[in-house]
Amino acid sequence: MHSSTERDFRESIYSGSGDNCVETADLSAGAAVGDFKTPEKGHFDLNATEGSPS
Repeated sequence: MHSSTERDFRESIYSGSGDNCVETADLSAGAAVGDFKTPEKGHFDLNATEGSPS
């Protein structure tokens, strides 16, 4: 997990309405994902294969 200060996060286009939002940041080989309401809990990284829709 990484802190949000290390990356340029934005609200995901896959966020739901209301309080169900996530934030994402581009990585060289995937994306980082986290809850924008609790950035202190960190984010997890997905490589390009893990983050692909099936």
